[in-house]
Amino acid sequence: MPRNKQPRISLSLNQLFPLVFGGVFVLFGMVFLYFLGIQTSLECRKAETVDCVLRSTWLGLFDVGRQEVKNLTNSWVDSRCDEEGCSYWTVLTTAEDGYVRFSESSSSDRDPHGLISKQINAALQDKAQRSFRVSSQDGWWVILPIVFILIGALILFLGLRVLPRLFKNAN
Repeated sequence: MPRNKQPRISLSLNQLFPLVFGGVFVLFGMVFLYFLGIQTSLECRKAETVDCVLRSTWLGLFDVGRQEVKNLTNSWVDSRCDEEGCSYWTVLTTAEDGYVRFSESSSSDRDPHGLISKQINAALQDKAQRSFRVSSQDGWWVILPIVFILIGALILFLGLRVLPRLFKNAN
């Protein structure tokens, strides 16, 4: 009595490579999309003191962090330099908590952090303004991880086109 033979599926390195390579591209793209998609905003109300909420969102859609900032008094740009260059970030000064970073991100370009700091300090000085909102404008960086995801998806799609041929040849 003949035994039923199970179809044997084997992937050669040439066939497996596009699946692994495409998967890695998609995975890295998704990780970078998460981190580069974080946007920070500071919403403040003036009364006797300036009390604020520092909110981090992913692409402006989902809250990923929230911190109360009581008695905001000033904003400035801090830096750290080494042999590779300098990194800059925006710092908020409070009368109660001391120093709070505006966001976790830093960059080698001082200008965006200086602009945020100037906007915050101008709003703090403006006596007529009862509330204000300042946001980071880092959203365009998400283009790079989206390109990674699309390239990875294309590699996966092309790699998966090989699998139906394997099933055909296995029979």
